Amino acid sequence: MKQHKPLSDWTSLESLPKTVTVDGKQYPIRWDFTTALRFMDYVDRSDDEDEIFIKNVLSIWYPRIPDNTDEALTQAIKFYC
Repeated sequence: MKQHKPLSDWTSLESLPKTVTVDGKQYPIRWDFTTALRFMDYVDRSDDEDEIFIKNVLSIWYPRIPDNTDEALTQAIKFYC
């Protein structure tokens, strides 16, 4: 499991990670707090079916959704948790 730096080690927002690895490739991920707000709002209001829900969540987190959506979902959850 990836070890995250303690918050006190981050001196600025510029040092926060901005990518995740999916199938050995780096993908940019939206990392700022507004993304978390968009995610929470969508989850709260959504009644989409599972497949559509997952695609929409991934589009909130990723500017370009990786082909392996299962791994993309796993890495995004690890990133935000």
